[in-house]
Amino acid sequence: MEGKPIVIFGCGRQAMSVAERLRGRVQDLLVVTSDESDVSLAQSKGFSVVQIDYTDDEALRSIGIGRWVSTIFCMFPEEPQNVFLTISARALDPRLQIVSITESRAAGQKLLAAGATKVIDPYEITGKKIHELIRHPLVVETLEHTVLGQANLDLAEIEVERASPLAGRRLSELDVGRRFNLILLGVVDLELGKRLTFRTLGLDHRLDVGDMLVVIGPRDEIERFRAALRDGEYARGTGHA
Repeated sequence: MEGKPIVIFGCGRQAMSVAERLRGRVQDLLVVTSDESDVSLAQSKGFSVVQIDYTDDEALRSIGIGRWVSTIFCMFPEEPQNVFLTISARALDPRLQIVSITESRAAGQKLLAAGATKVIDPYEITGKKIHELIRHPLVVETLEHTVLGQANLDLAEIEVERASPLAGRRLSELDVGRRFNLILLGVVDLELGKRLTFRTLGLDHRLDVGDMLVVIGPRDEIERFRAALRDGEYARGTGHA
């Protein structure tokens, strides 16, 4: 990758994280934003940055897409932005390496269909790393201070008890993310030897008594979720009494 021009679209946390990792590994790295307020942010971190209209093909050509740029990272915060950018960049250069970020399997499929070379799901990557570490107590103890760069995050296993409103439900029926601001990583299936099945794999697992939901999020949200399961609020909120 050294010496090859690379462009990162977006100035969010994940985009800046990618830029930091590439700093020093490539001689020609450019950060691109469509938001004027992001320019000073990227400059303050020491990156070369330009503001353009990413929906304009001529603007994309002006920064080297279809000419000398070898790789782009589509790191905008919204899925439609990344899909549009992927389509436009692919039309300008059939050989361009396009790496895009996604937050769901369905969105990842759209990006691949649009022409992305590689699609990254940060939640699945984080989940797999967590699963590799949960057998090490000292790492678990410090995990909340490192995952996603937030100090108040916690990893929790929520057991499906006999009287739980989760028993018999499928993963696709849960609305943990919307109602409790939690990321549902997957489920530990008791019948499969406590193997973690990641939600992003698309398997619509049916929850049995003894299974464990694995979630990550702020500690207060995890406790609110536990309380909702205990007092029946969760069942009332879903219409499953």
